[in-house]
Amino acid sequence: MSEPTLISRDALSGQKVALSVSESADLSRLGLTEQHCRLVVAEVGRAIMLAGGTVVYGGHLNPGGYTEILIEEAQRFSSGRSALEITLAESEYRKLTVDELIAADRNFGDVGRLTLVSESLKTVPIARALDVLPTDVVDAVDGCSASDAGVGSMVIVVVQPGVVAGGSLLV
Repeated sequence: MSEPTLISRDALSGQKVALSVSESADLSRLGLTEQHCRLVVAEVGRAIMLAGGTVVYGGHLNPGGYTEILIEEAQRFSSGRSALEITLAESEYRKLTVDELIAADRNFGDVGRLTLVSESLKTVPIARALDVLPTDVVDAVDGCSASDAGVGSMVIVVVQPGVVAGGSLLV
């Protein structure tokens, strides 16, 4: 077996890598715990950041969650550059006050940024997050509303031209 080769510090420079993580009821069956998942999130996030990439993650801002782990990794390993983009779906950011959203965004400092995405998949400025009324988006394919289809709990992030990643933000 050969020794692993480390990639250069700029191997992912200018690249965005989207992570999708969720809790699993199957962990114990596999002999794992939630702590194992948390360690993987930290390690993968750290590896992306150390290689010069930016981690894109859709989640929530609850204390002790995966978002908090990624923020801590960015603060330690980003070398002062923006290395983390946290995207909150409307179903998540509406649970918070504007002051909480502003404080969360400031918590990133120079290492990351917070992006809010409405149900209609538009970016919303933090100062106007709670002013914007939820929209009833109609799916052109089957005519169901966004709330019926669960679109309000989804976020779609364009990682690079032609690559789209999505993930459920339900907790």
